[in-house]
Amino acid sequence: MAFLSCNPNVFVVGGDYQLVVMCEELGICTLCVGGEVFYDTVDGILKTQRCHKFVLPQSVLDEAKGYSLTFAPLIEKKSYWSTHGEEQTVSFSFRPIEKTEEIHAIYLADIHDMYDKALTPARYFGEELDLLIMNGDFGELNREEDFVRLLSFLGTVTRGEIPLIFGRGNHDTRGKMSENLTEYIGTEHGKTYFDFTVGPLSGFILDCGEDKPDAHEVYGGFNCFEVFRHQELCFLKSLKPAPRPYFFAICHVPFMYSGAMTGEFAIMPELYREWGRCVDALNPDFMICGHMHKHSRLVPNDERSLFPHGYPVAIASAWKSVEGETLPRLSFSAITWHKDETEISYIDEDASVIETFSYPTRRALR
Repeated sequence: MAFLSCNPNVFVVGGDYQLVVMCEELGICTLCVGGEVFYDTVDGILKTQRCHKFVLPQSVLDEAKGYSLTFAPLIEKKSYWSTHGEEQTVSFSFRPIEKTEEIHAIYLADIHDMYDKALTPARYFGEELDLLIMNGDFGELNREEDFVRLLSFLGTVTRGEIPLIFGRGNHDTRGKMSENLTEYIGTEHGKTYFDFTVGPLSGFILDCGEDKPDAHEVYGGFNCFEVFRHQELCFLKSLKPAPRPYFFAICHVPFMYSGAMTGEFAIMPELYREWGRCVDALNPDFMICGHMHKHSRLVPNDERSLFPHGYPVAIASAWKSVEGETLPRLSFSAITWHKDETEISYIDEDASVIETFSYPTRRALR
């Protein structure tokens, strides 16, 4: 791993994997899976940068169950006779989700740069972890090292061996380098909202962007999320569930919850109501959210909801202030898909279980 800053990460987007590699220095990187070579290019030109992204069908990596990365450091890029250093190769195993039930995932959100405090709960399932879900507010972005820290944390959990679903939160839109985030994560042609399938799981991830109006003074005129949300509505209207046994939704902000959409945060209510109609028509087993820093659950058509919804909502990350400690105590969620239900446990940062509940698989209702 001499040329790698951290383990690679295998992001799930649609029916593909997007394998993201962070290197220690500028150079050329290629990916080999089952004898097939994948390149990171711009219209035929190999990229010479630290971060590389490779897009490939899930079936290719699932069948090979492993991959190799080859890197050559950049010496000089010029019009003629460009030069690079000696090639280095490192290999990783990969474990696709081949189970049809008893699938284990960890859900993380609202870490806010406190990666060390998230490692123990992220390892709750140990070697049995099948999927990592990172749903926003990992931290604000002002320097390249912020991306390195993010990818390093994710790679420490996944070891480059299991798939990852990644969503953006409102704090992740902040900072002078926030516009570069999509270069370092999996996206659908640069969009941070998309549908996905991985093994028997399917679903979609939404992105509300910022939590206040674009014109709010703190943004200084640099945001255009109102247009972004209307584009996302078009995506939602076109979405059709994949034929998989389990179907769920992910969104950092619980946009149907009155506790989230109040005061200066009560933005675009009619647009979000329309989002809600679209999600309701898709009939997910559940939606999982963060943002509130407090665990909560909304039952279908909850009295605290701003509009009707037939699916339950789990707000699955939390902070707790501890007397005498500067940093809050964090908690996240462990998810297991059983044959006919999804079990969710809120877990403390020491990996102890706070509460467990379940949602039925709604296949018969679709």
